[in-house]
Amino acid sequence: MPTNVSQPEPHGAGGPLATPSAKGLDRPVCRYCYKSFGRVQELKRHERDIHRPLRQCPFCTVKWSRPDRIKSHLIVTHREIFTPEILREVDNLRGQRLVEFLDRVTTCHGSDSSESSRRL
Repeated sequence: MPTNVSQPEPHGAGGPLATPSAKGLDRPVCRYCYKSFGRVQELKRHERDIHRPLRQCPFCTVKWSRPDRIKSHLIVTHREIFTPEILREVDNLRGQRLVEFLDRVTTCHGSDSSESSRRL
């Protein structure tokens, strides 16, 4: 482990670690694998995509980490499940609101594939 990088905090605690760059600026560092990034946003995406558990589509076995990926999957693959009104709502949802919508669908209708025969 590099000596210029401090030990990571426990999972989920505190902010990102930082290490000096060649230009003397602090670069955000992943607390799990110590990879450094040019911007905090890149670090957050990396931690979300690589180190967090994947979520599963409520209608099939597709797994996802980013809401934009599941949104396109729902619209293309499961279009027939949704009423036109709900399909428009799904198309307008972004980020955390899309995740919350999927949590409600999973809670209300279960993730059993036999449920997918019902139109929402």
